[in-house]
Amino acid sequence: MLARREKADEARGWREGGGLGGGGGSGGSGGIAADDERSESLMVIARFCHQLLSRQAGGSGSGSRIVGVISSITPTTAFEGYSFIISQAQDILPDCAIGDSIAVNGCCLTVTRFDAKEGWFEVGLSNETLGRTNLGKLVVGSKVNLERAMAGHGRFGGHFVQGHVDTTAKILSITPDGDSLRLLFSLPLEFYTPLIPKGYIALDGTSLTLTHLSLPRPGDEHYDPSEPSRGVFGVMLVHHTQSRTVVAMKPVGETVNVECDVVGKGVESVVRNVLEGGGEQGGALELMIERAVERVLVKKGLVKA
Repeated sequence: MLARREKADEARGWREGGGLGGGGGSGGSGGIAADDERSESLMVIARFCHQLLSRQAGGSGSGSRIVGVISSITPTTAFEGYSFIISQAQDILPDCAIGDSIAVNGCCLTVTRFDAKEGWFEVGLSNETLGRTNLGKLVVGSKVNLERAMAGHGRFGGHFVQGHVDTTAKILSITPDGDSLRLLFSLPLEFYTPLIPKGYIALDGTSLTLTHLSLPRPGDEHYDPSEPSRGVFGVMLVHHTQSRTVVAMKPVGETVNVECDVVGKGVESVVRNVLEGGGEQGGALELMIERAVERVLVKKGLVKA
């Protein structure tokens, strides 16, 4: 699944924002205070490699995205879960077929029935999907982002989005900025690590640019003692994006589906595997990591050059 990217800036320096997790935007504190050099080095290398690969990979594509409405929610006997009938979807159904994929709030689902003329289609949701996404909170009348999978001959204009939701994030604040909106979110720390300043993230299926990254500490505005292991990230919604997505319609406290950039997740996985001793011994990646870690330690004055 490929989502349209809403005007992203070119990725900037991997240490932008005054720290490993620093970024633009308001609120929170920039940078990451790692408890040990190993964890900090992992984040440094993962973000450095992510940016390097992102520049090589280029942009990504988009299908056609619209906002539809949940018109029916019923339990299904075919499996443990529910089926949704989604209406007001005429614009994405003319060439639809049974078995096609349509992203609903960024979650790739399979079409089981549809009527292109009437403008509705049906999808099934398993308990796995309901537990990992915000789709289980939808009610009849809820608005949802809808997007078809991009055809292979389509134009790439965003970043690669698979429609595989990683987690959900909670809206912390919504601040007007001219005719745009700045939004801050919190998410579990394990999904914060792959994020980089000016990198990509998909929220309810909408590809957006990260404008803020921080790890709140006790005393910070967005620190929650009941959930200390959470990171904060921010995005900006321009006026055009606000009118075409459901993210801008949600109040503080609501959740959005999150899919982290697949490049960042891949890099983090490979680097972590090498650092934990599971990768190829003596390979190019291991050598690069050793040199980068040494550079960090020298800069912090922990070892001599």
